[in-house]
Amino acid sequence: MTRRCWLAYTPSAPAYRLPLPSRAACVCGGGQAARGPRALSSQPRCSRALPLSSLTSPLAVGSRRAAWLGGDSLPALAAPSAAPPPAADAGSGTFVPVYPPPVRRSQVKAAMHPLVAVAKAVLSLGAEVLLFWEAQRLVLSFITPSPREQVRRSEERLLSSSVRSPYEHVFVPTCVGDLHVVIVGDRSNPPLLLLHGHSMSAAFFHLNFDDLVAQGWCVYALDLPGWGRSARPVFRGRTTEDSLDFFLTPTLQALAELGITSGFGLMAHSLGAYLALELAFALPPGRVTKMVLVSPAAITSRLALGRAIYFSLPPSIVARRGGLLGLSFYRWKYPLESSYEPTRDLTWQLATQVPASGDAAVRPMVRIHRERRMVRGRSGRERPAVRRVGVVTRPLVGELEKRGAKGALPIDIQIVCGETDSSMPVEDVHTLHSVMLRLKYRVSLHVVKGADHCPFFEEPGGFCEAIAAFRPAPEVESEESSTVLSADGAVSMAVDSAGTMESWRGPASESARLGWMQRAEFSLRLSLT
Repeated sequence: MTRRCWLAYTPSAPAYRLPLPSRAACVCGGGQAARGPRALSSQPRCSRALPLSSLTSPLAVGSRRAAWLGGDSLPALAAPSAAPPPAADAGSGTFVPVYPPPVRRSQVKAAMHPLVAVAKAVLSLGAEVLLFWEAQRLVLSFITPSPREQVRRSEERLLSSSVRSPYEHVFVPTCVGDLHVVIVGDRSNPPLLLLHGHSMSAAFFHLNFDDLVAQGWCVYALDLPGWGRSARPVFRGRTTEDSLDFFLTPTLQALAELGITSGFGLMAHSLGAYLALELAFALPPGRVTKMVLVSPAAITSRLALGRAIYFSLPPSIVARRGGLLGLSFYRWKYPLESSYEPTRDLTWQLATQVPASGDAAVRPMVRIHRERRMVRGRSGRERPAVRRVGVVTRPLVGELEKRGAKGALPIDIQIVCGETDSSMPVEDVHTLHSVMLRLKYRVSLHVVKGADHCPFFEEPGGFCEAIAAFRPAPEVESEESSTVLSADGAVSMAVDSAGTMESWRGPASESARLGWMQRAEFSLRLSLT
């Protein structure tokens, strides 16, 4: 049954009386009460009278009669200002009911489920974080804009302050767009192709240009596709063959456009060294005369988990999407050594360029694998355990073993690495050196003391001493037009008397492994025609 509560005003006493008609006895000590206002005359009145001043306070109203007043959100009741309601006859025992004002829907707090409240709080916090994130990114875009022009200015400041030999910038058209090349020295000298490492550019060799020119080379420092000032096409591949096609096919086209058709030297760093070996295997014998591999990457199939995460999610993502927070993180993590200081601004500008197609093309070459093994616990019993490790899908040692001694490159190869390389273990470099010696390669190893992963600008003096014997080989006259096929089945190109590349050929059994080379044949023919 519905409980009704009535509020009465009597002129004889300045107070509100609160009779509680119900089946039970009044809580104030009154007797039994019937239902309805008509039965009030036959029931004893409530002996408790609330002073008028107490009912005018919302705290008193909410605490004493919250059950019938609807909670503490009800506005305070005020005493009658002018004429009170007409009083009933004292002998009749009746009084006029005064009803409380209606409670608005907005004044009553709706009950909320705890999960709904938590979801609402999380969404509110997420919206505030997103608004702050986008606001600080917008602020950074006004402070340090990062268009291609900024990259050009940073690179020009770096080269003009450290290179004394004459140099020029050339953009070579390829199937993926224009590739940027820095040409240093006299073009009549034998060409030397430089390939940089992951997330770098050709300008990082700025301290070595003059030394290489003094050794008799004409330096062609190339920005690989997706990095530096070269074109950045969107990479949509999923396999290692797609990655090799992305990097090497435009490089071959750039060589043809630059007129580098005879023998040339090749110097590469880190990921560029990995690509340099693939490029040397693809070209016919005699095209690459000498090679220097600086801290080569992807030597063995095992890779540290941290390095695998680095190649999958490089720190440049934080620089591109972090705004002011990304800039602070970059300045905090950037090396403090003085040798890195000249490239600080250029590294930041390169990291903020989009799209990051070069970083995306490296991801298929590295996998994060779950390895199951048995480990011994504290109790001495063995139990199965799972850990994540990095795996290189196409390691250099594996490719050398497949080719064997018959596929060894007939050129002089120098391997140079830093004494404290934190990116690629020095033990892996020694493994590569021993494998190449076992396969009859003419290879030598030089360790630069005090250098890390980039000895060419960390210790330029020691690096120059390590490559002191790296000088141009005497030129060999090109043969008449013929198709060259190596004994191990490597893909080769025909070179005519004019030094132009005609075609690619390879055995049918190598078609799956050399898929990127077949695609390069088609692209190369288009560029030559």
